Amino acid sequence: MRIFGTSKPIIDAASRIMMVNTHPRRDHGVLKGWNGASQGWKAIEAIRRIAPYLTDPSKKCRALTILKKFNQTPSLRGKRPSSELFAHCPPPVKSQARVTNTPRQAIDLAALNSKETFPSPVLPLNRFSKPESIHEMSILANGWLCGMIDGEGYIHVRYRSDRDSMYPRLRVFVKSRPIIDTVGRLLGVNPYARRERGKHKGWYASVSHQKALKILRLIGMDLVDPSKRCRAQRILEAFRDIATIHSRIATLEFFDGCPPPSRIRKSGRVISGR
Repeated sequence: MRIFGTSKPIIDAASRIMMVNTHPRRDHGVLKGWNGASQGWKAIEAIRRIAPYLTDPSKKCRALTILKKFNQTPSLRGKRPSSELFAHCPPPVKSQARVTNTPRQAIDLAALNSKETFPSPVLPLNRFSKPESIHEMSILANGWLCGMIDGEGYIHVRYRSDRDSMYPRLRVFVKSRPIIDTVGRLLGVNPYARRERGKHKGWYASVSHQKALKILRLIGMDLVDPSKRCRAQRILEAFRDIATIHSRIATLEFFDGCPPPSRIRKSGRVISGR
């Protein structure tokens, strides 16, 4: 099992949980990000812990298949390609340049799921379809959403010139439709597509004003990325219970003192390695 990200603090946190070391990934000498990878018993134990809560149908199917095949052993004799082992699983759900409506292969996840192997899922996503239910999130749902914002979220403030006011905004972007649908249900909003020059790039889920403040109160102190954690705290200190401030402050000035985003630009330059 491998996790790749362009934020060093997030991959370091994931590697600590997996009890492995973080390794940089380079292409032609250019730093692209960091990997946290486990195999053998470490991978099986990690997959056993997270399998019931995976949202992406492809990853969930692969996890359940591995737990079924490698139930009592970390290795099997013989050579069997991944394409054959996971032939019954749907392909990875991600955004491509051309979005096609290819029918997914039928898969019986219940047949793969074994109660003796791990507990059944307990993430009550259907409870969070209404915005007013945000404060009732379970610890599990809260932690899942915090991880998504830590890895794929953007916390900032926006200025409205027609009202000469600022308001907080929180946005998550991913390339997996099932994952963004889950994020949208937890945030109480509908995801929308992102396109560049007519090409589909992925999906957004965005909240602002009071919704953004409610979410930041829930997950702000648990964020791992130092930049996002600082931004969340700065917004909560400035806005408190007010969703709009009549002022105009540049984003860089508003978040002055916060570390820069811990990520990599397209050029391969590390913004912050904390």
